[in-house]
Amino acid sequence: MKSFRGKLLVLFIFAILPAVSLYLVAHRLLEQRRQAKFTETRTGLRQKLIQIADAGSPGGFYFRLVESLLNQVRENAVSPADRSRMIAKAQSFCGQDLAVYLFDEAGKIQSLPGYAAPNRFVVNKLWDILATTPAYQKGDEQRQLKRLQILLGAEASAGVIKNHEGQLLSLKKKRANGYLYWKKWSPDSFAGALIIVFPVYKTHQILDRLFRKHTNDDLQLAFWSHDHEYPLFTRGTLHNHNYLRGKIEQSSAEYLLEAGRMWLAVNTNHGVFLGSVAEPGLSDYGQIGMVNLLFAIFLALLMVLLLSRSFDLSRIYLRTGSKLMALLLIAIVIPTAGLLMTGVIAVSTHEKVLWSRLEKEKVTRLSAIEDDFAEEERSFGRRCNALRQLVRENYSATGYEKAAQSMIESGQAIRLQLIGLDGETLSLFNSGSWFEGLEKSVDAYGRYLIA
Repeated sequence: MKSFRGKLLVLFIFAILPAVSLYLVAHRLLEQRRQAKFTETRTGLRQKLIQIADAGSPGGFYFRLVESLLNQVRENAVSPADRSRMIAKAQSFCGQDLAVYLFDEAGKIQSLPGYAAPNRFVVNKLWDILATTPAYQKGDEQRQLKRLQILLGAEASAGVIKNHEGQLLSLKKKRANGYLYWKKWSPDSFAGALIIVFPVYKTHQILDRLFRKHTNDDLQLAFWSHDHEYPLFTRGTLHNHNYLRGKIEQSSAEYLLEAGRMWLAVNTNHGVFLGSVAEPGLSDYGQIGMVNLLFAIFLALLMVLLLSRSFDLSRIYLRTGSKLMALLLIAIVIPTAGLLMTGVIAVSTHEKVLWSRLEKEKVTRLSAIEDDFAEEERSFGRRCNALRQLVRENYSATGYEKAAQSMIESGQAIRLQLIGLDGETLSLFNSGSWFEGLEKSVDAYGRYLIA
């Protein structure tokens, strides 16, 4: 019995303690590595879904398409044939209804081989108005307004378009949404481009075009619009997307691990995106299992050695120096392993604290921005009510002019027009913007306010 206790004590000090220390350190390091991969994959999947949601929205998709097309066709070294091929490539993404009009230095439509955009005369007159070419004549806004409205939509007017140079302007035609984009290459030139897109594809149609040629990546994706119960677009081999989406929404977890994959959902204005990639850290599971196996084998060997009769302490002779060296190694290994584990845990905890602090700061700043916007909205409403009360109860030309100029200088208004009951304009202040063609709508809105 005494010999068994002695052997157990020797093995515990010189074998089990160092092995357990090294095992815990290795296990902790592998677990930390797996968690880092897990967090990186989860963050990357969320960012990818947000990018897909942005690229799949009509505004984001057409903005990128139009910007890329304009940057290519405006190069002087590009030949007309190359411009036609660029337009055909853009049409392959969003259909043949994409109409591109290029204008030269004189403000005339350029002819491209193999490509003839429709409504060239009306668009040429529109460019005369927008770019104010030599062919422009005063009053063209009113004379051509009917044609422009038929081409672009009932609410289209040259004034609205001119105030949106270089931006996508949403218009309507035959109950279908569309975009109009126009841009001059330089303020001193009449050269530029005008692009009309009718109709606008919906998000699931855009996703189908974006992923039509991307078949090598591991991403699986599903998209629901807010009006449909079943996904309008799917990518991958699984068919239980509704079950996975419902499981994520019912649980409080940000993600879901199912069938060896990580699933994550993003809710946007256009719909819900559900994406997945292979679960990270699967190789780390194998490494952790190998460490566990080696440790179990080592403990089994120690048990065999402990029960073996050949292991007799009375026959083992160790010099005093060897014993001291062994004790010294034990005294070094165990504290070192403990320090390593403590350091790993401390770094992980500090990282979580920093991330929590950054998240809290981000939420605080966003809340402050939202409060600023809400306060600006309330301030605008108060100033409008005060101006209306001034006109109704205590009108004076000087007081009204001072209040109107103050709103324009502060940026809360770009146009203030005071209209009498007979329809005549009593006072007009604006910030220099171009508002020709809007007299009827402004008059109707003014009469509504007065009433």
